[in-house]
Amino acid sequence: MASIIKNLDWFDGDPNSLALFAVAVATFFLITAFAAAIGLRQGRKPALARAKHLASGVSASETLDLDGQEDNHRESKSRLHRRASIVGRRFRKSRRIRDNLLFFASFAKAPRNVGSITPSGRGLGRAMAAELPEEYSVCVELGGGTGSLTSAILAAGVPSDKLIVVERDPRLVTHLRKRFGKVKVVEGDAQHLRQILAEAGIDHVDAVVSGLPLRNLPGAVRLNIANEVFAALEPGGVFVQFTYWGEPPIPAEVVQRCSTGGRMTRRVWRNMPPANVWRYERRAEAD
Repeated sequence: MASIIKNLDWFDGDPNSLALFAVAVATFFLITAFAAAIGLRQGRKPALARAKHLASGVSASETLDLDGQEDNHRESKSRLHRRASIVGRRFRKSRRIRDNLLFFASFAKAPRNVGSITPSGRGLGRAMAAELPEEYSVCVELGGGTGSLTSAILAAGVPSDKLIVVERDPRLVTHLRKRFGKVKVVEGDAQHLRQILAEAGIDHVDAVVSGLPLRNLPGAVRLNIANEVFAALEPGGVFVQFTYWGEPPIPAEVVQRCSTGGRMTRRVWRNMPPANVWRYERRAEAD
């Protein structure tokens, strides 16, 4: 927490920015508390059910008749209780909580660059990965974050040696390298994507998947990133981007010059916040 507070130089006395941070903090802890309450409730259900059953009581004759059923019932309840305990322990120690804390620290340092107080959900990651082409030589992910989108890309069938993740936050870079040992994770800015790829000996790529909140970034930055992406793509290459709003994420001038057109392919309501998936293809004659 001390490191988070130390990095709170982005609001610079602006009451609106400070109010945004306060809302983000409150929302984050409400989500965490709600998830913890669900885990605790699930862990207590078997024990409460057993206590209620024992408290109800049965007659001696009924006990004799139902001995076998009671033994099976107790065994079933015991298994459920053990499973609930395991789930509870896993929940408390889960990577998701640690990832959320790390992601929130990055949000506190640079909220406009991060865009959300929690990482993208698994549903959004799967929806974006589903837009990737079937065959490619290199796939690039922009803004690896804590790895939720990276996991979805790998699960979609992209080999780890054909995936390059670009992340600008040094702490998240370290986290990604530990979590995905076989994936090439590069610390850098997406505005210099072609330079990053050139240093890795790569001229063009077949797909780019972006976890960056492009709509939150300044117009000049968004334009630079879009130009870099389409310049790095092979003709016919695919660019997948999400937004939290209905507006397209790529500037119209870039779409007209470089793309065959973009379209919103999916809406993921269960993400926090709900998100839209956009898919673009680079046209053959694009510069």
